[in-house]
Amino acid sequence: LLKHIHSRDSPLPVQMGKKKSSDRGGSEALGASRRGAGQGLSDTGLAAVGDSGLQQAEEAAEAAATSSGGARTSNPQLQARLNQLVEYAQGGDLRGFVRVFVPHDLTQEDVDFFAGELEADPTRWELLAAEGTLIADG
Repeated sequence: LLKHIHSRDSPLPVQMGKKKSSDRGGSEALGASRRGAGQGLSDTGLAAVGDSGLQQAEEAAEAAATSSGGARTSNPQLQARLNQLVEYAQGGDLRGFVRVFVPHDLTQEDVDFFAGELEADPTRWELLAAEGTLIADG
């Protein structure tokens, strides 16, 4: 039914079995050189590692600047509102904080409900107050 393309006497086009190390993929794709075992990275691979390390150092420096107040808002009205939230939070004025924090189009009933939720859960109030302080500080 099926005809064989190759006769039994003709060799197969692909050889199976063990390959010589020179016929295998090698480690050049990973940036290593073919100079022998234990020789390390090629110049290209070494440069890639150096660039990666530099990028990580820059990201760490940026994160440190951000956590130390390096990313405050440039909008003075927003910063004033954030500072007001911090004052209410530090003074323990939950209702004052809520008045500034919630959108102004909420009904008084919704504002009271939210304030009541925070009063009933002191941990939630403390976390919200701390988050407001972190945002204000940048």
